[in-house]
Amino acid sequence: MVVGQYDEPPGPEPAASIEVTVPEQFVGDVMIDLNAKRARILGMRIEQGCAVMSADVPLVEIQNYVAELDSITSGQGSYKIIQLFNEG
Repeated sequence: MVVGQYDEPPGPEPAASIEVTVPEQFVGDVMIDLNAKRARILGMRIEQGCAVMSADVPLVEIQNYVAELDSITSGQGSYKIIQLFNEG
């Protein structure tokens, strides 16, 4: 690369549509965590005393999410990847 030459903008970022299921008392903490991960919260519903949150999040941000979610929810939360896609 020549000094002063511009790089091309980065390509689309790999992302995932996820569903996170947690007991209602952890909703605030999980939403804060998802926002810190650059997630876009798409919605939330209540099922059998648990909140089910839908979000799109960059894949790089959830590489270790099982352990992080366990820590936030004392092992009572779970998540699943619904779909992979490229953002951008």
